[in-house]
Amino acid sequence: MKEALQKIKEEMMRPIYEKRRHLGCEICENSFYGYYKPKSRHRFHAVPNGKTSPHPTKKGWLTVHTHDDVFYPECPDCGIDAFVNDYKQAKINIEHEKEQKRKNKAAAEKRKATIERKRKAYWDRVRHVRANPNDITMEELKSYNFIEALVGRPYYGSRDKEPFWDQDGVKNGKYVVQFHSHYKGHSRSGKTHYYNNWFDIEDTETGEKIHVSQRG
Repeated sequence: MKEALQKIKEEMMRPIYEKRRHLGCEICENSFYGYYKPKSRHRFHAVPNGKTSPHPTKKGWLTVHTHDDVFYPECPDCGIDAFVNDYKQAKINIEHEKEQKRKNKAAAEKRKATIERKRKAYWDRVRHVRANPNDITMEELKSYNFIEALVGRPYYGSRDKEPFWDQDGVKNGKYVVQFHSHYKGHSRSGKTHYYNNWFDIEDTETGEKIHVSQRG
């Protein structure tokens, strides 16, 4: 009985295996003709059987059901069967992947341009305030990074290429800026050193004092 059922199944499956099909590889974009096969080395890239069902956990997604013993052949160019598909579907997937890469590249370029634009606007503002100290806003006065940019600390690169705000008792417009740094210690390995840095800013017209810490 079992052998008879197996023979009937083989006869039913024979047209599937013997039909010559137009296939495509999504890895090397090769187009070729081949045949479905009853076995696969990895047994995970089976041919869909035309049935779908709602995904058990992802709303709006579908689970594509596959044959238990019908698999795609290896690509004759790259020898990989995991990304072989029917030619039309492979072409759709390849074009979709290219479009996604194009969109990702365009988005990355847009992000880069936005970052560069914001960086330029920031440093243009820093240079403007250096030349016009009284134009500084209260928000900028309370920003450690902005004051650090104005006074040129830390001293990375060549400090003498452009004028910075002076500190330690020298007036900048109506403001006096003093920088302080307290050594807190080092890491166990001794390679990393920790400091507590802050600025004390005084408005010489009103006497208001602002403490701006690196840690906020």
